[in-house]
Amino acid sequence: MNIPHTVSEPVAPATPMPHLARLSRRRFWLAALATWLAFFALRAALPAAPAAQVPLAGATLALQLALMARRHHDRDRSAWWLLVLAVPLAGALWTAWDLGCRRGTAGANRFGADPLAW
Repeated sequence: MNIPHTVSEPVAPATPMPHLARLSRRRFWLAALATWLAFFALRAALPAAPAAQVPLAGATLALQLALMARRHHDRDRSAWWLLVLAVPLAGALWTAWDLGCRRGTAGANRFGADPLAW
C-alpha cells in the first residue's frame, strides 16, 4: 500500500537544461552586477583596440540576455519577451522594471520550481 507523503520538501527543478530554469530577483541583480564588474575590469585590463573589446562586449551581452531570459522564466514568460528591448527607451525601461522590481510567479511554473522555495 502506497501512502502519499504529507510533508513536501522543496526540490531543485527537474529540468534537462538547468541554465534555462528560473532566477530570483536577488540572484538576477547579483549576477548582473558581477557581470558588469567583470566587464569593466577586463575592459580596463585589455588594450583599447576594437579587436580586443568587441568579443568582451559580445560575451557580456550574451550573459546579460541569458540572465534576462531566466528572469522572464521566473515571471512565467518565454524568453521571446526579450524582443521588447527592440522598442527604443520604453522597452529598456519596461524590461528593467519588470525583471528587476517585480516578484516572480509564486510556486512552480512551466519553467521549474520557485527559486525562493529551495
